Amino acid sequence: MDEFNESLPAQYLFDYVTKYIQGSREKFRRLLDICKDVAGPDMYIDNILSDLEGMDMLLNTENISQWMETAARIQFTDLSRKRGSGVDPDMKELVRNSRTKYRDSFRKLRDRLCSMSVEEYLRELSANGAPLRMLITLASEYMDAVDAAKKEKNIIDFNDIEHMACSLLVKHENDTDEYTQLADDLASYYGEILIDEYQDSNMLQEMILTAVSRGRLDSSRNNLFMVGDVKQSIYKFRLARPELFLDKYVKYPDADGCEVIELRNNFRSRSQVLYSVNSVFEKIMHRECGGIEYTEDVRLNPGLEFAQRTDSGMMDNRTSIRLADLNIQYDEDDVNTPRECEGRLIASIIKEVIDEDTGMPVYDERLGTYRKAEYGDIVVLTRSLDGWADVFADELMNAGIPAAAQSSSGYYDTYEIEQVLNLLAVIDNPAQDIPLAAVALSYFGTLDVNDLALVKSAYPDARLYESMNRYLNSHADNQDEICAKINNLLTMIEGYRTKSVYLTINELIWKIIYDTGFYDYVGMMPAGSMRQQNLDMLCDKAESYARTSYHGLFNFLRYIEKIRKYNLDSQSGASDMSDNNAVQIMSIHKSKGLEFPIVIVAGIAKKFNNMDARGRVVVDSDIGVGADIIDTVMRTKVSTPVKSAVEMKLVDDNLAEEMRILYVAMTRAKEKLIMTGTLKNYDKMCAKWKTTDVSTFDGIQGCSSYMDMIMPVACGDAVNFDISVTEINKEPDEDEYNGDKHDIMAHNAADIHEAAKKGAVSIEPYRYGYAVTMKTKLSVSEIKLHEYEEQEEFTRDVLPELNAANNGKSGSESGIEGVQPAYEPCVPQFISKKEDVAPAERGTAFHRVMECLDYNRCGSVDDIRGYIDELVDRNMMTRRQADAVNPQKVYDFCNSSIGARTAEAFRAGRLYREQPFVMGIPAGSIKIYQELADRYNVSYSLLDEETVLIQGVIDMYFEENGKVVLVDYKTDRVSGSNAEKILRDHYTIQLELYSEALERALGMEVSEKLIYSFTLDKAVNV
Repeated sequence: MDEFNESLPAQYLFDYVTKYIQGSREKFRRLLDICKDVAGPDMYIDNILSDLEGMDMLLNTENISQWMETAARIQFTDLSRKRGSGVDPDMKELVRNSRTKYRDSFRKLRDRLCSMSVEEYLRELSANGAPLRMLITLASEYMDAVDAAKKEKNIIDFNDIEHMACSLLVKHENDTDEYTQLADDLASYYGEILIDEYQDSNMLQEMILTAVSRGRLDSSRNNLFMVGDVKQSIYKFRLARPELFLDKYVKYPDADGCEVIELRNNFRSRSQVLYSVNSVFEKIMHRECGGIEYTEDVRLNPGLEFAQRTDSGMMDNRTSIRLADLNIQYDEDDVNTPRECEGRLIASIIKEVIDEDTGMPVYDERLGTYRKAEYGDIVVLTRSLDGWADVFADELMNAGIPAAAQSSSGYYDTYEIEQVLNLLAVIDNPAQDIPLAAVALSYFGTLDVNDLALVKSAYPDARLYESMNRYLNSHADNQDEICAKINNLLTMIEGYRTKSVYLTINELIWKIIYDTGFYDYVGMMPAGSMRQQNLDMLCDKAESYARTSYHGLFNFLRYIEKIRKYNLDSQSGASDMSDNNAVQIMSIHKSKGLEFPIVIVAGIAKKFNNMDARGRVVVDSDIGVGADIIDTVMRTKVSTPVKSAVEMKLVDDNLAEEMRILYVAMTRAKEKLIMTGTLKNYDKMCAKWKTTDVSTFDGIQGCSSYMDMIMPVACGDAVNFDISVTEINKEPDEDEYNGDKHDIMAHNAADIHEAAKKGAVSIEPYRYGYAVTMKTKLSVSEIKLHEYEEQEEFTRDVLPELNAANNGKSGSESGIEGVQPAYEPCVPQFISKKEDVAPAERGTAFHRVMECLDYNRCGSVDDIRGYIDELVDRNMMTRRQADAVNPQKVYDFCNSSIGARTAEAFRAGRLYREQPFVMGIPAGSIKIYQELADRYNVSYSLLDEETVLIQGVIDMYFEENGKVVLVDYKTDRVSGSNAEKILRDHYTIQLELYSEALERALGMEVSEKLIYSFTLDKAVNV
């Protein structure tokens, strides 16, 4: 037991839980004072005292074993239910919520550490030793194999050089390190050793520098001069050890021959920037988390005197926090929606900053005076470039703001580069459907989706290039507008294919972008000069490629694809900002050591990444390896105290690293610091922040983002922070058609419409305004749902009156039947309180059986049941789905008249099941858009100028006597004398669309349209 308590994992755990309880005790002492206040909730005093007594018991333990035994006995009393007279409700709520939060977090920690006794843990750990030793052996053998492969190929990397240097200076033998003669000679040779950015040193570098220093030989002759700021140690992923700095920082003041020099003045930033940084880090940075206490000795003090500003009514220098409150519906997994909203928020901020009248003045040292801020004065910093920089760059450029992201992949995803690369791919090989479709729909092609759909539907089995040529040939005598577009496109492609034989790649690209006018076209787009620079850069890349041993368009495209795949090489064309007036977008790590007049720290709501603390095996360089205990016989998995210690330390270290990264980000600003983020329900979050104390250990441990660190401080510091919230609310009106609620075009149209109504000038309505809100593609289900909702309105609004007229009779008694919707919300089985299969799931199961059914094996109900079991065994459906299908119902279908005809078609090879289709129809024939036309007061004939793609899946059809019979299965629970009519009313539009699609595609008449109801066991003719 003693050996375990003295181990590194146990000591770390005990230190962690002690800091946790100490922080909580300090908070509870304040809660006790609140309870004793005149208006405080004195009925909770006994509860708080009881909790403090438990904390004292835990703090009196001497090791983790005792702590675990004591924690297991801790009980929480129920809060008193007395109302109390004269009690301030806010105080009462604060105490109750704080106590509940501590109780829940303590129980979570206790459950994590005390799931079994220490003796049980030790037994299990012993059994876990062999697998872990094997893992370490495998890792060591792998490294040996890598070293051998490097030697065979005569290659080394930078890390190898460091290790080789170290091996010349230090020999590791018998678990001890001995310095070599070479190390002694070099230590005597060097007079002074100057080390910059010492906070980012790792153990290997420390060993090398110590080996060649004189202080190792004679402590009175220490010749190491180290400069750094531990608050800016942000290279943990490179194995930086800030504790090396901290160890000397603590020991040197009392050591002989050593000295600590504090550089307290900051000569970069305005006082407003520095004071906001101090305000945050005085609260959150402590020795327990962050490694250093943010005291007077290390706080930032203004050292640079800025000239007095004489402007009035312009943006001040206080640190601003700008938040977007997303009062919109979006998929929680879709991270792009909040990032796009934040990008638009940043664009609006930048426009405010550079506004001629109310913007931000910056001091220009070259001019010796203030001037208006420019784009080049602004930088947007993000924790990570991936998934952020490209989105922000797009939003800024769409707003007409020149911006360059120092990102590799984003350059190739820009509109202008993607268009040219698609055209090059088609020139190389026009038989590629996706690039050709992209080119056809682009600036170079001028076709639209309806044109492509028409061409492709005419020749569905052919490649798009072949379909286009065949379409041209088939319309040789009667060429329409589409033919002209196709002819122009193919002629252009063929012309450049010919030129690609004798032109170099860069000459070909120049020819394309200039001959077609594309270069000028993108120049007229928002941030046009930036886009043109991107095209210039592509030409430069092509020229560089031409100087290699590779040649030809095919190899160039492969070269670009590899660059994209491995995120190599390219930043955007204006990434070098020295000569460009553009907003930079870069990572916080990239900005280290730099300074900018105006800094926007974006994405402060982004959650910290603690993935390295998750998994079955976790590793820390100090504590070691932690792993779950897995019992393969009992099929159980249990964590261990060692693994918990490693996980907690990894999370703790990562939190300290994120804290330091935030410090670096905030201190890049010279004149103005702005921080942005997104959230939901600002008022609720603000109330939470105001009661969160991030100065305590448990308070800072609860932070999962920069926003969690900043806002509890900023909400109470109006002197140093200016907070503003923009509510993003772009939901379409309820009386809008039930289309895609994420349709950004619909949102923008609504905004434009509202702005036009409020505008001071008269704006002529756009004749085709209805087209902005129209979707180019609809599913049959969307159209059917619209029809269904109209009937639901009838049932909701009219049915009660009819019932009253029928003396309160039910719908079935009065001849009005309902139908159960064929959809239900998908609820995970493990949280569902009912075991019944939802109608939608039952319908899906029936469709799956009917899709796969072998009509030669339908002789009995048992035959069908056995066939369904086979489908489960072949993983073609789940057991739950199979159980939802009544084999009797399937057998009844097979023995019906329509079933016999289906079986005959099956044996003749003329049965087709689950057939997808896409067809274009005039928008004027769709009721959704007829209602849209009514709102815009336009005729249906005008709608017919627009073609809408309809997509769906036909359950089944078969050919019979040269005609087509269409069958659609339904599992809706209908009953009563009106059941067949209900089915017809609900599904006629669906079958009519299916019928039209079949007649167009097959050129055959649909003679029958049938709904087969498994509830009624009969076919209903439509």
